[in-house]
Amino acid sequence: MRWQIHVLAFCAALAIGGLTNLSLAADRPNIVLIMADDFGYECVGANGGLSYATPNIDRIAKDGARFTHCYAQPLCTPTRVQLMTGLYNFRNYTRFSELASDQRTFGHLLKDAGYATCFAHKWQLGKNRPDHFGFDEYAIHSPGRSHWGMKVIKNGTTTELPTENYGPDYFTDFACDFITRHKDEPFFVYFPIWLTHEPFDATPDSDDPSGRQDRKHFGDMIEYLDKCVGRVDETLAKLDLSDNTLFIFTGDNGTVKGIESKTDSGIVVGGKSRLTNAGTHVPLVVKWPDHVPPGTQSADLVDFTDFVPTLAEAADVSLPQTIPFDGQNFLTRITGGQAEPRKWIYLSLDPRKPDKRLPPGKRGSSPTVGPVDWCVRNQRWKLYQNGTFFDLQADPLEEHSITNDLTPEAQAAKEFLASTLSRFPDLKKRQRKSK
Repeated sequence: MRWQIHVLAFCAALAIGGLTNLSLAADRPNIVLIMADDFGYECVGANGGLSYATPNIDRIAKDGARFTHCYAQPLCTPTRVQLMTGLYNFRNYTRFSELASDQRTFGHLLKDAGYATCFAHKWQLGKNRPDHFGFDEYAIHSPGRSHWGMKVIKNGTTTELPTENYGPDYFTDFACDFITRHKDEPFFVYFPIWLTHEPFDATPDSDDPSGRQDRKHFGDMIEYLDKCVGRVDETLAKLDLSDNTLFIFTGDNGTVKGIESKTDSGIVVGGKSRLTNAGTHVPLVVKWPDHVPPGTQSADLVDFTDFVPTLAEAADVSLPQTIPFDGQNFLTRITGGQAEPRKWIYLSLDPRKPDKRLPPGKRGSSPTVGPVDWCVRNQRWKLYQNGTFFDLQADPLEEHSITNDLTPEAQAAKEFLASTLSRFPDLKKRQRKSK
């Protein structure tokens, strides 16, 4: 129950703390966070991707910073809960497609600090809408089977888009309109776009836009995603807001399994829903002119608990010091600060409600590891809860577990990761108790 007490204390402290942040300095930056869906690290040209054209994302990386070691949870809902609250899933994750109604998010944090807040596109977090979680305005799509002709819920009103309307365009328009209307005050736009999630529909720019639901359109979807990102960035530029906007782009988990993408280091096969690199390694680019030097490349570790403290740092908002936030600010190190880099990342696979769509023995990892639910890692070494240990530099596909004759470096890394892993609860025991 200790973790539950911490979470409740956090909610109360954040609510009180928000009252002290209502007086907002005019020079606080706008914040735009765009998160693509099922979009692995290898899909971005700036990361060495060769299969798809991503000129806008590449330009943002060139104008700011590109992280080479950002890791998400392997499935969308766990990542989204973690991203929005700054807490690892064992603290507050309840079930797939749900964010518990008592949670405080970065929407609350920035709204309480005086920001106008906006949520656009993919929700999939339960019956409570984004306005319950700190967003002044929102437009989301009701679950459907196509990116065309979506059912849209905008600030409580439901409408059906015509079948010839492409959903990502609607939500990009919504985000850009919000920015335009709030250009004279600090704003926060969280845009978790549904691209490139299945179905693999043709886009308006496809050779045959009438063609639907074929994997051949995956590349078209990436390029249209890049176009949407570019439209938001262009809106900021036209309104002369770029210099005072922190712009962040990332992905929620790895690419869909089976999608093969060429990179300058070989072929990457998508691994969504697994704890492997292909299931968790995602792009992260950050642009903030006059704060983040152009062309910055960072090998620092980043996970999705780190976004709440990072946004708080950018907005000059204090977080409750008595609450054990799991993340740490990654902004200071790319803006010239001396913050200590993260030394490990903890990953788990939907510990309370495992993905029953996956066959036994294939959940969570490569077949080499077997069914596992959590692990810790750094840039090179990785340790699962069952003791399986990998050198990812030599074996990125996790095909050969290291068991005997460890080098002194490997032994030290394994001991460090084992000590780190021991801090976390036994998720299997917790799962049994929750039933």
